[in-house]
Amino acid sequence: MIPKKIFPQNIYLNLALIFSISSVVLVGLFSSNIPSIVSWGQKYEDLHFNLSVSFISSYIFYFIVVHLKERKDFQYTLPYISGLTNKVLSEHKSLMISLDQRLTGNKNYDTATAPQLREEDLYKILSNLALADEAPLLLATENRNTNWREYIIFRCEETRSSIEKIISLTLFLQSEYAHIILKLESCSLLKTSDNLKSPAFVQMVNNSGMNFLLDDFYKYHVICLKLENYKNKHMTVFG
Repeated sequence: MIPKKIFPQNIYLNLALIFSISSVVLVGLFSSNIPSIVSWGQKYEDLHFNLSVSFISSYIFYFIVVHLKERKDFQYTLPYISGLTNKVLSEHKSLMISLDQRLTGNKNYDTATAPQLREEDLYKILSNLALADEAPLLLATENRNTNWREYIIFRCEETRSSIEKIISLTLFLQSEYAHIILKLESCSLLKTSDNLKSPAFVQMVNNSGMNFLLDDFYKYHVICLKLENYKNKHMTVFG
């Protein structure tokens, strides 16, 4: 995600530049020593030379006025994007650790990564967990822990808030990263969390297992793991 190389990463643009420079050099060095084979050869050579020079000039203008400015904007913006990405991954990690503790009882986790839960693990956890059960998040104002309905809503709203801020910076996002973020933004768990605010919906499912959320949780988990993998490969400069 970080523009490590100073030149634009558009391979076709760079190949066109190399071709144009080569053309100008070849014409400049050898044109006078090679006779024209056809009558219009000199006119074609002059046209080709002028077009090559024009392209080189345009490339230099683009490089100085557009590319260097975008690269500078990247350097200023990416630490902020990286921080928001960390926030999204932190919410995912907290949610997955909380679920995994219901399965394993493990209290010691690698704080850098989320548990690698399989779909069958999530099914086992969610089947034995109700929305009304106590969740590991303290509501200090009420001196009680949230239930799982409140906990899921909280984590999803925090995630959605960070994603909205990231999407507002679409201009500075590379395509692979933007694709992952947009998939996460539209994932079913974030949408289902809105249903959990409905009293009628809660009354219908409150005392049953949460396995009806299995597909939502698993898709969310997979997308976040992809985001974590992308971050570790391309955003390590910002931690």
